[in-house]
Amino acid sequence: MYNKIVNPITNRKVSVNSKLGQQIINNYINQLGGLSNNWNKLSKHIKNKSIKSLDNARNIGRQHLDNLNKHASEHTNNARNIGRQHLDNLNEYVKKKSRKNLDNARNIGKQHLDNLNKLASEHTNNARNIGRQQLDNLNEHVKNKSRKNLDNARNIGKQQLDNLNKHASEHTNNVKNIGRQQLDNLNKHASEHTKNAKNIGRQQLDNLNKHASEHTKNAKNIGRQQLDNLNEHVKNKSRKSLNNVKNIRRYR
Repeated sequence: MYNKIVNPITNRKVSVNSKLGQQIINNYINQLGGLSNNWNKLSKHIKNKSIKSLDNARNIGRQHLDNLNKHASEHTNNARNIGRQHLDNLNEYVKKKSRKNLDNARNIGKQHLDNLNKLASEHTNNARNIGRQQLDNLNEHVKNKSRKNLDNARNIGKQQLDNLNKHASEHTNNVKNIGRQQLDNLNKHASEHTKNAKNIGRQQLDNLNKHASEHTKNAKNIGRQQLDNLNEHVKNKSRKSLNNVKNIRRYR
């Protein structure tokens, strides 16, 4: 025998003999077509009947109650199905919208990344071109400076050698003109003096060549040091540019 009504949504149970249970039964009866009068007649008829009639009335009541519960369950299921359908439609709409927004965001991100990579590549190429141009200019300057210093040293050495040779020749001629009587002594003296003059000239020439070589080495060392400084500056500039690009990517 059924003595309780079950709410299909909350699973809450209400006794059919309670005030709320009678109210729920009357509401269901009214929704099914205004059967309240029949229910009252049926109640009076059940009271006047025997136990068998009471059982029949109870069976009828149970059947009506089952029908009401079934009807309520169907309405609840229909409402649930409608709600689920709406929820599925909403989820599908949200998924499509989210995918579209996500694709747009990805495309924008890829475009920004491509632009940053392109800008970084251009900056790097510009820095490399500037570094190469400065390196070429420095190398050309060092070469020209070294050639000029070497040519100057050679010209000075030649001029001093010519002066020494001229002085030795003049002195030799003067000694020869002193007299033939002391020709042997003078020739010997002139020969020794000529050797000394030649040794002095050779020594000065060696000193000039040594000085020119040292000056050339110093010029080369200065050029190499400036070249190393320029390469270090270019490397630091490139690293700084690359670090700036990496920082921009991280910020994006």
